[in-house]
Amino acid sequence: MKIKFLIGVLMVTFLMYSCKEESKDKEPETTETKVEETKFNYNVEQFADIKVLRYEIGGWDQLTLKEQKLAYYLTQAGLSGRDIMWDQNYRHNLEIRTALEKVYSDFKGDKTSSDWASFETYLKRVWFSN
Repeated sequence: MKIKFLIGVLMVTFLMYSCKEESKDKEPETTETKVEETKFNYNVEQFADIKVLRYEIGGWDQLTLKEQKLAYYLTQAGLSGRDIMWDQNYRHNLEIRTALEKVYSDFKGDKTSSDWASFETYLKRVWFSN
């Protein structure tokens, strides 16, 4: 019930924002962006029709050690929440994931074959979809 209410509020907010008329008399703001000398590679991996992207966290070095630890622990909590979601979606999901990861890590056969590439793509889709 709360999720439906939250989605409804978000949709109404989005519609109100998208229908807002902007003043045409207003001069466009010009912003200057500093081009960095080093290019950041956002594309981590691509498989099938999916691209995995990463984000650059500007200002990470300016955070205090306490704030960096907080970000670390929040990430760990998110990973724990991931396992909870896997378990709630289907009672055997964690066992299935464990079995697939065991095959991936302990396989002694030919890892250059097309079957292995297909298995890797399937496993990555399972990871990405959940």
